[in-house]
Amino acid sequence: MSKTYRINGYTQELIHEKRINLIIKTKEDIKESDILHALINKHIHNITIEDIENFKEDKIFKKTEKG
Repeated sequence: MSKTYRINGYTQELIHEKRINLIIKTKEDIKESDILHALINKHIHNITIEDIENFKEDKIFKKTEKG
């Protein structure tokens, strides 16, 4: 079963940049979804509640910083 999630614009830009760099390096097409799946599978076991709280705090701080 699959589920759709949203990512913010900044993260989307990072994934796009990584995709372009990987395509240049490997000379093969790389899908953005493959990058996301690899990232999740590599790090899902190591994420902590502190990581999530820090992300949420940074996200809130960036929103208030923009105005």
